[in-house]
Amino acid sequence: MKNREKKESLSRRNFLSGSVATAVASIASPGKLPAFDVEKTGQGLASTSSEVEFRSGKPIWPKDREKEMNLFVGFRAVFEAPAGKHVYLRMTGCTFYQVYVNGKFHGWGPGRAPLNYARVDLWDITDLLVEGKNLVSVEVAGYNVNAFYVMNEPSFLQAEVVTDSDVLASTGGDGQQFKAKVLPHHIQKVQRYTFQRTFSEVYHMEAQSNAWREHAGFPFEPVACEVTPQRKLIARGVAFPNYAKRQPEMIAAEGEFDWSGKAPKSLMEDRSIPSAARIGPGMLGYAWTDLAEIPYLEAQKTATTVNNRIDQPYVPDQSLRIKASQFKTFDFGTNLPGFFGAHVTVKTPTKIYFTWDETLADGDVDYKRLMCCNVLAYTLAPGGYDLETFEPYGLQFLKLMVLSGECEVDHIFIREYAASDIWTADFHCNDARLNELFAAGREC
Repeated sequence: MKNREKKESLSRRNFLSGSVATAVASIASPGKLPAFDVEKTGQGLASTSSEVEFRSGKPIWPKDREKEMNLFVGFRAVFEAPAGKHVYLRMTGCTFYQVYVNGKFHGWGPGRAPLNYARVDLWDITDLLVEGKNLVSVEVAGYNVNAFYVMNEPSFLQAEVVTDSDVLASTGGDGQQFKAKVLPHHIQKVQRYTFQRTFSEVYHMEAQSNAWREHAGFPFEPVACEVTPQRKLIARGVAFPNYAKRQPEMIAAEGEFDWSGKAPKSLMEDRSIPSAARIGPGMLGYAWTDLAEIPYLEAQKTATTVNNRIDQPYVPDQSLRIKASQFKTFDFGTNLPGFFGAHVTVKTPTKIYFTWDETLADGDVDYKRLMCCNVLAYTLAPGGYDLETFEPYGLQFLKLMVLSGECEVDHIFIREYAASDIWTADFHCNDARLNELFAAGREC
Protein backbone atom coordinates (compact mmCIF):
# COMPACT_ATOMS: atom_id res chain seq x y z
CA MET A 1 0.00 0.00 0.00
CA LYS A 2 2.83 2.43 0.81
CA ASN A 3 4.44 1.83 -2.59
CA ARG A 4 1.13 2.46 -4.30
CA GLU A 5 0.63 5.71 -2.40
CA LYS A 6 4.08 6.87 -3.47
CA LYS A 7 3.20 6.20 -7.08
CA GLU A 8 -0.09 8.04 -6.71
CA SER A 9 1.64 11.15 -5.45
CA LEU A 10 3.80 11.66 -8.53
CA SER A 11 4.76 15.29 -8.14
CA ARG A 12 6.38 17.94 -10.27
CA ARG A 13 9.40 17.60 -7.95
CA ASN A 14 9.74 13.87 -8.77
CA PHE A 15 8.94 14.40 -12.41
CA LEU A 16 11.50 17.17 -12.85
CA SER A 17 14.22 15.72 -10.64
CA GLY A 18 17.63 15.77 -12.25
CA SER A 19 19.10 18.24 -14.69
CA VAL A 20 17.23 20.74 -16.81
CA ALA A 21 18.19 18.69 -19.84
CA THR A 22 16.48 15.66 -18.33
CA ALA A 23 13.35 17.70 -17.69
CA VAL A 24 13.28 18.99 -21.25
CA ALA A 25 13.79 15.50 -22.64
CA SER A 26 10.98 14.11 -20.51
CA ILE A 27 8.55 16.76 -21.74
CA ALA A 28 9.50 16.14 -25.35
CA SER A 29 9.21 12.36 -25.16
CA PRO A 30 6.47 10.66 -27.19
CA GLY A 31 4.57 9.74 -24.04
CA LYS A 32 4.18 13.40 -23.21
CA LEU A 33 3.06 14.61 -26.60
CA PRO A 34 -0.24 14.01 -28.37
CA ALA A 35 -0.54 10.99 -30.60
CA PHE A 36 -3.15 12.76 -32.68
CA ASP A 37 -3.15 15.80 -34.92
CA VAL A 38 -3.05 19.28 -33.45
CA GLU A 39 -5.17 21.88 -35.22
CA LYS A 40 -3.08 24.33 -37.17
CA THR A 41 -3.46 27.91 -36.01
CA GLY A 42 -2.67 31.13 -37.80
CA GLN A 43 0.47 33.11 -37.22
CA GLY A 44 0.02 35.10 -34.05
CA LEU A 45 1.22 38.65 -34.32
CA ALA A 46 1.97 40.31 -30.99
CA SER A 47 0.29 43.55 -31.93
CA THR A 48 2.19 46.80 -31.59
CA SER A 49 0.70 50.21 -30.94
CA SER A 50 0.44 50.85 -34.68
CA GLU A 51 -1.57 47.66 -35.22
CA VAL A 52 -4.27 47.96 -32.57
CA GLU A 53 -6.58 50.39 -34.36
CA PHE A 54 -9.61 48.87 -36.07
CA ARG A 55 -10.22 49.88 -39.64
CA SER A 56 -13.97 49.28 -39.45
CA GLY A 57 -15.05 46.96 -36.63
CA LYS A 58 -16.97 48.42 -33.68
CA PRO A 59 -17.64 46.98 -30.21
CA ILE A 60 -21.07 45.30 -30.19
CA TRP A 61 -23.19 43.06 -27.94
CA PRO A 62 -26.79 41.79 -27.91
CA LYS A 63 -29.03 44.74 -27.18
CA ASP A 64 -29.55 45.60 -23.49
CA ARG A 65 -27.68 42.51 -22.25
CA GLU A 66 -24.14 43.84 -21.86
CA LYS A 67 -24.32 43.74 -18.04
CA GLU A 68 -25.80 40.27 -17.58
CA MET A 69 -23.67 37.85 -15.59
CA ASN A 70 -22.22 34.77 -17.25
CA LEU A 71 -23.89 35.27 -20.62
CA PHE A 72 -22.35 33.30 -23.49
CA VAL A 73 -22.81 34.69 -26.99
CA GLY A 74 -21.77 33.18 -30.30
CA PHE A 75 -20.60 35.49 -33.09
CA ARG A 76 -19.82 34.43 -36.63
CA ALA A 77 -19.04 35.86 -40.05
CA VAL A 78 -19.02 34.09 -43.43
CA PHE A 79 -16.83 35.64 -46.12
CA GLU A 80 -14.80 34.83 -49.22
CA ALA A 81 -11.05 35.38 -49.16
CA PRO A 82 -9.44 37.01 -52.20
CA ALA A 83 -6.70 35.02 -53.90
CA GLY A 84 -3.13 36.21 -53.52
CA LYS A 85 -3.69 38.45 -50.49
CA HIS A 86 -2.85 38.04 -46.84
CA VAL A 87 -5.90 37.97 -44.58
CA TYR A 88 -5.76 39.15 -40.98
CA LEU A 89 -8.10 38.71 -38.04
CA ARG A 90 -8.07 41.54 -35.51
CA MET A 91 -10.07 41.16 -32.31
CA THR A 92 -10.66 42.25 -28.74
CA GLY A 93 -13.52 41.85 -26.29
CA CYS A 94 -14.74 41.39 -22.76
CA THR A 95 -14.59 39.16 -20.86
CA PHE A 96 -13.00 36.20 -22.71
CA TYR A 97 -13.40 34.55 -26.11
CA GLN A 98 -12.54 31.35 -27.94
CA VAL A 99 -11.92 31.78 -31.65
CA TYR A 100 -12.55 29.20 -34.39
CA VAL A 101 -11.53 29.42 -38.05
CA ASN A 102 -13.44 27.09 -40.39
CA GLY A 103 -14.53 25.00 -37.41
CA LYS A 104 -11.08 24.53 -35.87
CA PHE A 105 -9.91 25.96 -32.56
CA HIS A 106 -7.72 28.99 -33.19
CA GLY A 107 -7.13 30.91 -29.97
CA TRP A 108 -8.29 32.24 -26.63
CA GLY A 109 -8.14 35.82 -25.42
CA PRO A 110 -7.85 38.66 -25.02
CA GLY A 111 -4.91 39.50 -22.76
CA ARG A 112 -5.70 41.16 -19.45
CA ALA A 113 -5.91 44.94 -19.43
CA PRO A 114 -6.62 47.81 -16.98
CA LEU A 115 -10.12 49.18 -16.42
CA ASN A 116 -11.59 50.76 -19.58
CA TYR A 117 -8.75 49.38 -21.75
CA ALA A 118 -8.69 46.40 -24.11
CA ARG A 119 -5.75 44.47 -25.54
CA VAL A 120 -5.98 43.65 -29.24
CA ASP A 121 -5.20 40.23 -30.74
CA LEU A 122 -3.99 40.09 -34.34
CA TRP A 123 -3.50 36.94 -36.42
CA ASP A 124 -2.51 36.21 -40.00
CA ILE A 125 -5.07 33.53 -40.93
CA THR A 126 -4.26 33.28 -44.65
CA ASP A 127 -3.08 29.65 -44.50
CA LEU A 128 -6.25 28.55 -42.71
CA LEU A 129 -8.63 29.74 -45.42
CA VAL A 130 -10.11 27.84 -48.35
CA GLU A 131 -11.57 28.74 -51.72
CA GLY A 132 -15.15 29.88 -51.48
CA LYS A 133 -16.85 30.49 -48.16
CA ASN A 134 -14.87 30.79 -44.95
CA LEU A 135 -16.18 30.95 -41.40
CA VAL A 136 -14.77 32.80 -38.41
CA SER A 137 -16.75 32.08 -35.24
CA VAL A 138 -16.23 33.34 -31.72
CA GLU A 139 -17.65 32.22 -28.37
CA VAL A 140 -17.63 35.12 -25.95
CA ALA A 141 -18.23 34.92 -22.20
CA GLY A 142 -19.57 38.09 -20.63
CA TYR A 143 -18.98 37.54 -16.92
CA ASN A 144 -19.77 40.92 -15.33
CA VAL A 145 -18.47 40.00 -11.89
CA ASN A 146 -15.51 41.06 -9.80
CA ALA A 147 -12.61 38.61 -9.68
CA PHE A 148 -8.86 38.50 -9.20
CA TYR A 149 -8.04 38.08 -12.92
CA VAL A 150 -10.73 40.14 -14.69
CA MET A 151 -12.42 43.49 -14.27
CA ASN A 152 -16.16 43.85 -13.78
CA GLU A 153 -16.89 45.56 -17.09
CA PRO A 154 -19.75 45.42 -19.64
CA SER A 155 -19.40 42.74 -22.30
CA PHE A 156 -18.54 43.31 -25.96
CA LEU A 157 -16.82 41.91 -29.03
CA GLN A 158 -14.91 44.01 -31.56
CA ALA A 159 -13.57 42.15 -34.57
CA GLU A 160 -12.70 42.45 -38.24
CA VAL A 161 -11.26 40.34 -41.04
CA VAL A 162 -9.17 42.43 -43.39
CA THR A 163 -6.57 42.41 -46.15
CA ASP A 164 -4.10 45.22 -46.67
CA SER A 165 -6.75 47.05 -48.69
CA ASP A 166 -10.21 45.61 -47.94
CA VAL A 167 -12.52 44.88 -45.01
CA LEU A 168 -13.96 41.41 -45.56
CA ALA A 169 -16.03 41.18 -42.38
CA SER A 170 -16.52 43.19 -39.20
CA THR A 171 -18.63 43.77 -36.11
CA GLY A 172 -20.91 46.71 -36.90
CA GLY A 173 -18.77 48.03 -39.77
CA ASP A 174 -17.99 47.27 -43.42
CA GLY A 175 -17.94 43.90 -45.17
CA GLN A 176 -19.88 40.86 -44.08
CA GLN A 177 -21.38 41.27 -40.63
CA PHE A 178 -20.50 39.26 -37.57
CA LYS A 179 -23.93 38.09 -36.43
CA ALA A 180 -24.67 37.00 -32.89
CA LYS A 181 -26.87 34.65 -30.91
CA VAL A 182 -27.09 33.68 -27.26
CA LEU A 183 -25.81 30.14 -26.61
CA PRO A 184 -28.36 28.37 -24.40
CA HIS A 185 -26.30 25.20 -23.90
CA HIS A 186 -23.96 27.19 -21.65
CA ILE A 187 -26.07 27.24 -18.51
CA GLN A 188 -26.02 30.82 -17.27
CA LYS A 189 -27.08 30.62 -13.63
CA VAL A 190 -24.35 28.50 -12.08
CA GLN A 191 -22.15 28.90 -9.02
CA ARG A 192 -18.84 30.73 -9.09
CA TYR A 193 -15.74 28.62 -9.58
CA THR A 194 -14.05 30.33 -6.64
CA PHE A 195 -13.74 33.80 -5.19
CA GLN A 196 -10.62 34.47 -7.29
CA ARG A 197 -12.23 33.43 -10.59
CA THR A 198 -15.62 33.80 -12.19
CA PHE A 199 -18.12 30.99 -12.91
CA SER A 200 -17.99 27.21 -13.09
CA GLU A 201 -19.04 25.47 -16.30
CA VAL A 202 -22.29 23.54 -16.79
CA TYR A 203 -23.60 22.42 -20.18
CA HIS A 204 -26.85 20.94 -21.52
CA MET A 205 -26.07 19.95 -25.09
CA GLU A 206 -27.67 18.53 -28.21
CA ALA A 207 -25.56 16.90 -30.90
CA GLN A 208 -25.78 20.08 -33.02
CA SER A 209 -25.11 22.60 -30.24
CA ASN A 210 -21.75 23.59 -31.72
CA ALA A 211 -22.62 23.19 -35.40
CA TRP A 212 -23.06 26.96 -35.76
CA ARG A 213 -19.31 27.46 -35.28
CA GLU A 214 -18.28 24.51 -37.47
CA HIS A 215 -20.34 24.83 -40.65
CA ALA A 216 -20.92 27.99 -42.67
CA GLY A 217 -24.22 26.66 -44.00
CA PHE A 218 -25.71 25.73 -40.65
CA PRO A 219 -28.86 27.77 -39.81
CA PHE A 220 -28.09 30.75 -37.60
CA GLU A 221 -30.84 32.94 -36.18
CA PRO A 222 -29.19 36.17 -35.01
CA VAL A 223 -30.33 38.52 -32.29
CA ALA A 224 -30.26 42.30 -32.52
CA CYS A 225 -26.98 43.88 -31.39
CA GLU A 226 -26.02 47.42 -30.52
CA VAL A 227 -22.76 49.33 -30.59
CA THR A 228 -21.24 49.77 -27.13
CA PRO A 229 -18.76 52.40 -25.87
CA GLN A 230 -15.30 52.19 -27.40
CA ARG A 231 -12.51 51.08 -25.05
CA LYS A 232 -8.99 52.43 -25.20
CA LEU A 233 -7.02 49.94 -27.29
CA ILE A 234 -3.55 48.75 -26.38
CA ALA A 235 -1.14 46.17 -27.78
CA ARG A 236 -1.22 42.55 -26.66
CA GLY A 237 2.44 42.75 -25.76
CA VAL A 238 3.19 39.03 -25.32
CA ALA A 239 3.49 36.05 -27.64
CA PHE A 240 0.55 33.73 -28.29
CA PRO A 241 0.52 30.19 -26.89
CA ASN A 242 1.05 27.27 -29.25
CA TYR A 243 -2.00 25.48 -27.78
CA ALA A 244 -0.28 22.10 -28.08
CA LYS A 245 -2.46 19.16 -27.12
CA ARG A 246 -1.13 16.89 -24.41
CA GLN A 247 -2.59 13.44 -23.85
CA PRO A 248 -2.71 11.47 -20.59
CA GLU A 249 0.19 9.14 -19.92
CA MET A 250 -1.89 6.62 -18.03
CA ILE A 251 -5.34 5.47 -17.13
CA ALA A 252 -4.49 5.67 -13.46
CA ALA A 253 -7.61 4.05 -12.03
CA GLU A 254 -11.10 2.81 -12.79
CA GLY A 255 -13.99 1.86 -10.61
CA GLU A 256 -17.53 2.39 -9.47
CA PHE A 257 -19.42 4.81 -7.27
CA ASP A 258 -22.76 5.09 -5.53
CA TRP A 259 -24.92 8.17 -6.24
CA SER A 260 -27.35 8.04 -3.35
CA GLY A 261 -25.51 9.66 -0.50
CA LYS A 262 -26.16 12.87 1.38
CA ALA A 263 -24.74 16.30 0.66
CA PRO A 264 -25.13 19.71 2.30
CA LYS A 265 -28.63 21.03 1.68
CA SER A 266 -27.30 24.27 0.21
CA LEU A 267 -24.10 26.03 -0.72
CA MET A 268 -24.69 28.24 2.33
CA GLU A 269 -24.15 25.19 4.54
CA ASP A 270 -21.23 23.76 2.58
CA ARG A 271 -18.01 24.67 4.40
CA SER A 272 -15.79 23.07 1.75
CA ILE A 273 -16.17 26.13 -0.50
CA PRO A 274 -16.69 29.16 1.76
CA SER A 275 -16.92 31.68 -1.07
CA ALA A 276 -20.29 30.23 -2.12
CA ALA A 277 -21.85 31.65 1.03
CA ARG A 278 -20.52 35.15 0.40
CA ILE A 279 -22.38 36.03 -2.79
CA GLY A 280 -23.58 39.62 -2.46
CA PRO A 281 -22.45 43.18 -3.19
CA GLY A 282 -18.85 42.38 -2.26
CA MET A 283 -18.62 39.24 -4.42
CA LEU A 284 -20.99 39.19 -7.33
CA GLY A 285 -22.68 36.07 -8.62
CA TYR A 286 -26.00 34.23 -8.58
CA ALA A 287 -27.51 33.38 -5.20
CA TRP A 288 -27.63 29.64 -4.62
CA THR A 289 -31.45 29.75 -4.65
CA ASP A 290 -31.33 31.05 -8.25
CA LEU A 291 -28.95 28.42 -9.60
CA ALA A 292 -30.26 26.21 -12.40
CA GLU A 293 -28.07 23.30 -11.34
CA ILE A 294 -25.48 22.69 -8.61
CA PRO A 295 -23.12 19.88 -9.70
CA TYR A 296 -20.80 20.63 -6.78
CA LEU A 297 -23.49 19.44 -4.35
CA GLU A 298 -24.59 16.56 -6.57
CA ALA A 299 -21.02 15.28 -6.74
CA GLN A 300 -20.95 15.15 -2.94
CA LYS A 301 -23.77 12.62 -3.07
CA THR A 302 -21.40 10.17 -4.75
CA ALA A 303 -19.14 7.80 -2.88
CA THR A 304 -16.49 5.61 -4.49
CA THR A 305 -17.22 1.93 -3.85
CA VAL A 306 -14.58 0.31 -6.10
CA ASN A 307 -11.29 1.98 -7.00
CA ASN A 308 -8.81 -0.20 -8.88
CA ARG A 309 -5.37 1.27 -9.53
CA ILE A 310 -4.36 0.02 -13.00
CA ASP A 311 -1.71 2.46 -14.37
CA GLN A 312 -2.47 1.34 -17.90
CA PRO A 313 -0.85 3.28 -20.79
CA TYR A 314 -3.37 5.57 -22.42
CA VAL A 315 -4.09 5.05 -26.14
CA PRO A 316 -5.93 8.11 -27.49
CA ASP A 317 -7.70 6.46 -30.43
CA GLN A 318 -8.92 3.53 -28.34
CA SER A 319 -12.54 4.09 -27.35
CA LEU A 320 -13.34 3.50 -23.69
CA ARG A 321 -16.87 2.58 -22.63
CA ILE A 322 -18.00 3.95 -19.29
CA LYS A 323 -21.41 2.99 -17.93
CA ALA A 324 -23.61 4.58 -15.28
CA SER A 325 -21.96 4.68 -11.83
CA GLN A 326 -18.54 3.98 -13.32
CA PHE A 327 -15.48 6.21 -13.62
CA LYS A 328 -11.98 6.34 -15.03
CA THR A 329 -9.15 8.55 -13.78
CA PHE A 330 -6.48 9.77 -16.19
CA ASP A 331 -2.94 10.84 -15.29
CA PHE A 332 -1.16 13.46 -17.44
CA GLY A 333 2.17 12.79 -15.72
CA THR A 334 2.63 16.32 -14.42
CA ASN A 335 0.53 19.38 -13.63
CA LEU A 336 -0.51 21.15 -16.81
CA PRO A 337 -2.47 24.37 -17.42
CA GLY A 338 -5.00 24.42 -20.23
CA PHE A 339 -8.36 23.50 -21.68
CA PHE A 340 -9.25 19.84 -21.23
CA GLY A 341 -11.60 17.89 -23.41
CA ALA A 342 -12.45 14.64 -25.16
CA HIS A 343 -14.44 13.12 -27.98
CA VAL A 344 -17.55 11.58 -26.43
CA THR A 345 -20.30 9.51 -28.03
CA VAL A 346 -23.59 8.75 -26.29
CA LYS A 347 -26.49 6.64 -27.53
CA THR A 348 -28.93 7.48 -24.74
CA PRO A 349 -29.31 10.68 -22.68
CA THR A 350 -26.24 10.83 -20.46
CA LYS A 351 -24.95 12.95 -17.59
CA ILE A 352 -21.20 13.06 -17.05
CA TYR A 353 -19.03 14.92 -14.58
CA PHE A 354 -15.37 15.76 -14.94
CA THR A 355 -13.52 16.34 -11.68
CA TRP A 356 -9.83 17.15 -11.39
CA ASP A 357 -6.92 18.02 -9.13
CA GLU A 358 -3.16 18.32 -9.09
CA THR A 359 -2.70 15.21 -6.94
CA LEU A 360 -4.56 12.18 -5.61
CA ALA A 361 -5.84 11.85 -2.05
CA ASP A 362 -6.17 8.25 -0.86
CA GLY A 363 -5.98 7.19 -4.50
CA ASP A 364 -8.86 9.38 -5.68
CA VAL A 365 -9.49 12.88 -7.01
CA ASP A 366 -10.49 15.24 -4.21
CA TYR A 367 -12.26 18.01 -6.12
CA LYS A 368 -12.95 19.89 -2.84
CA ARG A 369 -9.34 20.07 -1.69
CA LEU A 370 -8.56 23.56 -3.00
CA MET A 371 -11.91 25.14 -2.04
CA CYS A 372 -12.94 25.67 -5.66
CA CYS A 373 -15.55 24.05 -7.89
CA ASN A 374 -13.43 21.45 -9.69
CA VAL A 375 -16.57 19.84 -11.11
CA LEU A 376 -17.66 20.34 -14.72
CA ALA A 377 -21.03 18.92 -15.75
CA TYR A 378 -22.39 17.85 -19.13
CA THR A 379 -25.93 16.68 -19.83
CA LEU A 380 -25.81 15.19 -23.33
CA ALA A 381 -28.49 14.10 -25.78
CA PRO A 382 -27.63 11.16 -28.07
CA GLY A 383 -24.88 11.97 -30.55
CA GLY A 384 -21.17 12.64 -30.91
CA TYR A 385 -19.39 15.54 -29.20
CA ASP A 386 -16.00 17.20 -29.26
CA LEU A 387 -16.05 18.56 -25.74
CA GLU A 388 -13.62 21.19 -24.48
CA THR A 389 -13.68 23.56 -21.54
CA PHE A 390 -14.05 27.27 -22.17
CA GLU A 391 -11.73 28.28 -19.34
CA PRO A 392 -8.23 26.91 -18.68
CA TYR A 393 -7.56 24.89 -15.53
CA GLY A 394 -4.51 23.37 -13.86
CA LEU A 395 -4.42 19.63 -13.21
CA GLN A 396 -2.57 16.35 -13.39
CA PHE A 397 -5.44 13.96 -12.70
CA LEU A 398 -8.75 14.06 -14.57
CA LYS A 399 -11.66 11.86 -13.47
CA LEU A 400 -14.60 11.15 -15.76
CA MET A 401 -17.74 9.98 -13.96
CA VAL A 402 -20.94 8.79 -15.67
CA LEU A 403 -23.88 9.56 -13.40
CA SER A 404 -26.56 8.30 -15.78
CA GLY A 405 -26.63 6.74 -19.24
CA GLU A 406 -23.34 5.59 -20.72
CA CYS A 407 -20.69 6.92 -23.08
CA GLU A 408 -17.72 6.02 -25.21
CA VAL A 409 -14.77 8.36 -24.86
CA ASP A 410 -11.52 8.76 -26.78
CA HIS A 411 -8.85 11.39 -27.53
CA ILE A 412 -8.76 12.90 -24.06
CA PHE A 413 -6.46 15.92 -23.98
CA ILE A 414 -5.33 19.15 -22.40
CA ARG A 415 -4.82 21.98 -24.87
CA GLU A 416 -1.90 23.59 -23.12
CA TYR A 417 -2.23 27.26 -22.24
CA ALA A 418 1.41 28.22 -21.76
CA ALA A 419 3.92 30.72 -23.09
CA SER A 420 5.17 29.65 -26.52
CA ASP A 421 8.68 30.99 -25.98
CA ILE A 422 9.25 29.31 -22.64
CA TRP A 423 11.78 26.76 -23.92
CA THR A 424 14.00 29.47 -25.40
CA ALA A 425 14.93 30.48 -21.86
CA ASP A 426 17.86 28.76 -20.19
CA PHE A 427 19.29 28.75 -16.69
CA HIS A 428 21.91 26.62 -15.02
CA CYS A 429 24.01 27.08 -11.91
CA ASN A 430 25.93 24.96 -9.41
CA ASP A 431 22.96 24.84 -7.02
CA ALA A 432 20.85 21.86 -8.09
CA ARG A 433 17.88 23.16 -6.08
CA LEU A 434 17.73 26.37 -8.11
CA ASN A 435 18.01 24.42 -11.36
CA GLU A 436 15.09 22.28 -10.24
CA LEU A 437 13.00 25.33 -9.35
CA PHE A 438 13.68 26.88 -12.74
CA ALA A 439 12.69 23.70 -14.58
CA ALA A 440 9.53 23.33 -12.52
CA GLY A 441 8.57 26.96 -13.11
CA ARG A 442 9.09 26.63 -16.83
CA GLU A 443 6.88 23.56 -17.02
CA CYS A 444 4.19 25.30 -14.98
